[in-house]
Amino acid sequence: MPKKFSPIDQKNWLELYESGKTEKWIARNEAHCNVRTVKKGIAQARLVKDARDAKVELIKEALRKHQDNLLKLVGEIIPALGLPPEDLIILPWNWKCDRILIRLDGARCELQKGEARAVNVTLDAEIRDEWELLQEHLRSDPLWAALVQWKKALVAHLLERAEFDDKAVAVLQNKTSFKIVNNRDVSPQVAHSAVDLFLKLNQREALGISQSLSLEKSNDLDATTGLVANDHNRKVFAEAIGSEEQCKKDLVDAFREIAALSKGGLLADTYRALAEATTRAARAAKEISLLGLVLGQCRICRRFGV
Repeated sequence: MPKKFSPIDQKNWLELYESGKTEKWIARNEAHCNVRTVKKGIAQARLVKDARDAKVELIKEALRKHQDNLLKLVGEIIPALGLPPEDLIILPWNWKCDRILIRLDGARCELQKGEARAVNVTLDAEIRDEWELLQEHLRSDPLWAALVQWKKALVAHLLERAEFDDKAVAVLQNKTSFKIVNNRDVSPQVAHSAVDLFLKLNQREALGISQSLSLEKSNDLDATTGLVANDHNRKVFAEAIGSEEQCKKDLVDAFREIAALSKGGLLADTYRALAEATTRAARAAKEISLLGLVLGQCRICRRFGV
């Protein structure tokens, strides 16, 4: 009865063969069998080895892809950690059921009136399938605490902007007693463009951002044929046939009062706090990105046996 050889025997033959021993030498000195048996054993061992090596390469490639996806996700977080646009305004008439959705670069924020919190602040990266896996990898990483603080600071600032814009619109309505509309069919009226410009200019002032344009002086406005237009870009602000000069005066007074609102308020404080929180969160995300590897383990890694 021919002698049987185990896969371990065949593996040893393959190692001897690859080290330079001949099949004849292995048959005579190691296996003590005929050369044909050794050849078959070496061929079988090579098939097993090639299959194992291929599996290892597939696992390595899958792990590399897993890491690349996680690092790509971290890369999506970084640009989203920024300050809201300087000219972002939150107008009273845009609120729906006391809620408003604000779309930022890489994030969405749903605010609720009267509450010092957001209904929801979500990074675009958070809806990715890999988000939970990233959290598993970085369970105790400073990134998560930094993101929580960034979200809180973002909400506080946006709510402060909303309150400032609400008060400013009220001032504009009270000073002019006109309807704020977006068409020329209602008179007397103040155009939405006037509201936008008034708020943007004063928000920039409140945030400490320098600007060249001001509407505080009456000669910055020109009243003709019932229209009150801005000298800077000839944008129509209001229509008040027969009371153009009074309308012009009311608009300037409104601008001055809104400008007073912007001084010494919380808008600049929350903006600075948000800038600091943004820097901390972005730094935490950049450190992970610069490392080039997401340390830790997730349930996908455990499936790979690592």
